[in-house]
Order: sequence, then C-alpha cells, then structure tokens
Amino acid sequence: MPVMEKQRIKISSRRRMVRGLVALVAALALLLCGLTVFTIVRDNQYRHQLAQQDSVIADLRGEMEDTRDEMSALQDELEDTRDEMEAQQKKYEDKLEDKDALIDKQKKTIASLRTQISQKKTTTGKGKTTTTVEQNLPERDYGDHSGEKLVALTFDDGPGPYTERLLNAMKKRGVKATFFVLGNRVDRYPDLIKRMEKEGHVVGNHSYDHPNLTRLTASGVSSNMNKTAKKVEKLIGHKPEVMRCPGGACNKTVKKYAADAGIPIIYWSVDTRDWESRNVNAIMNVSFGKNGIKDGSIVLMHDIHEPSVDAAIKMMDKLKKQGYTFVTVPELLMAREGEIVPGTVYY
Repeated sequence: MPVMEKQRIKISSRRRMVRGLVALVAALALLLCGLTVFTIVRDNQYRHQLAQQDSVIADLRGEMEDTRDEMSALQDELEDTRDEMEAQQKKYEDKLEDKDALIDKQKKTIASLRTQISQKKTTTGKGKTTTTVEQNLPERDYGDHSGEKLVALTFDDGPGPYTERLLNAMKKRGVKATFFVLGNRVDRYPDLIKRMEKEGHVVGNHSYDHPNLTRLTASGVSSNMNKTAKKVEKLIGHKPEVMRCPGGACNKTVKKYAADAGIPIIYWSVDTRDWESRNVNAIMNVSFGKNGIKDGSIVLMHDIHEPSVDAAIKMMDKLKKQGYTFVTVPELLMAREGEIVPGTVYY
C-alpha cells in the first residue's frame, strides 16, 4: 500500500476517534446537565414540601397555643366553679349540722318533758292525792326506733366477778343493757358501776341485799332501796332510773315507793332461768324457744354467774344476726309506750 494511502487511513481513523470522543463528551455533558436540572428540580420540590410542612406545623402550633389558652381559661372557670360549689356545700353542711343539732335538742327536750310529766303525775287512792317527787335523772336521747326489732337485755344481782368480761363483750359489739345492781355489791365494784354509766348502759336499783320487799314495811322498803340509790348516785351523779323487785315480789307498798321515788318497776317478758340451770345450752334453749325472745322482749339474766355471761355473749351474736337492735329498758319503754310513768309495773 502506498505511503500516502496509509497516512490517509490513519488520519481518517483519528478523525473518527476524535468525533467519538466529542460525541461521548457531549453525551456526558448532556447527562450531567440533565442530572443537574433533575437535582435542582428535586431540591426545589423538597424545599417546597418543607415550606408547606413548616407552614402546617406553624398553623398547628398556633392552634395548640389557642387550645392551651382556651383550656387554661376553662380550667380557671372550673376551679372557680369548684370553689363556689365547695362554698355552697359547706353552707349546706353547716345548715344540716344546725338542723341536726336543733332536732337533737328538740328530742332531748321532748324526752325531758315526758320524764318530768311522768315524774309529776298525781295518783289518787282512798280519797288522798299524792304527787310524786322529781328525780335528779339525766337527759336521755331515746332516738327513733321505728321499724326496728328491739330487745332489752337486763342483768340482776351484780356486779360480780364476770361483769367486766360482759361489759367488754358489749363494748366490742355496741350493745347497751340495763343492770339492776345490789347495794351491798356497789362498794365492791365501784369502777364497774361508773363504767356502766359511761358506756351508755342504765343502772337500776335491785335493793340493797335482795330481801322480799312485800314483807317489809313502807319505811323498810324506802330504807333498803334508798340505801342503794344513794350509793349509786354517789358514783354516777344521779339515782337509778328504774327498779326491779327481788324475786319479782311487789305490792302496793312497793309501788308507792316507786311512785314517790319517780321511777318505774321493771319485770321481764323472758326469764332465761339462768340462775337455775347454770348451763349455756339450757339458757340458749329457753331464750330462743317457743316462748323466747321476740320484738320488744325484756330478757332476765344474772351477771354473777359465769355460764350466764357466756350465754349472754352467744345470745348477742345470734340476736344481731337476726336483726335485733339492743336498747336499754328506758329506751324500750319510750319506743313501746311513748312515756315512762313512775310506780307503774312494766313487763
């Protein structure tokens, strides 16, 4: 091949290479330009989206601020309303307390007037008029026991070595009772007499040494009963509110003493015969038998016998389950009779 022809071929080959390179460079430049444009467009889109998000966030923040301000204002209103309601509730509670205090005062006044009327009641016999003397008795709030099943537990001949345990059991169960005490035992158990009064029980007079009062003269009855009454009054600040004749022996002379002393005579409707059986099961059988305890019963027991106290504790638990309310004899009489008349015998 001639030299000139070879040179032309080389020159032509170089030109094609140059053109290829130029085309390649142009393509790369075009690609780079496209990428740059794409990046710019994409960046602008991101910026626009971010601007929109910032705007939304700003709006949300504004709304949150407004909501927080509204909630704060609402909370202030609620606190003001709560303060007003608390103030109104306090006024209402104060009024209720005033009304309750007034009602309690009225109840005590009514009970006191009833007692005074009963104590001043005039009796007539054989053409003679006798006015009973006033007792120095405490004011009692007998309460309203309408619709309740009531029972009055009574204990004779004490106090004794088992009375304290009985009082402990009653305190634990919230039970009130009536204790007909003997004067010759009062000096031996003065603290128990005081405790009876302090814990809401009623202390009754059962004579000084348990004689048959019907065999005593009028002065003998007065001497025997008043001896106990004075001992009791010295301990609790007032004389016994009720009395019970030893063995239930009563006559006109005894009734006359009770009327003059301003107190009623209390018998019983359920005799547990505890003094006879000295047995817990026997006492319970009698108490809950055919002629046993019912609504309004006055139950006779003796706290000087240990089986009697054991039975009394079992009895309290059983009666509570049966829905009974334990009351003192005066409470029972006021709920049942509406008044307590001195000298009257109550069963």
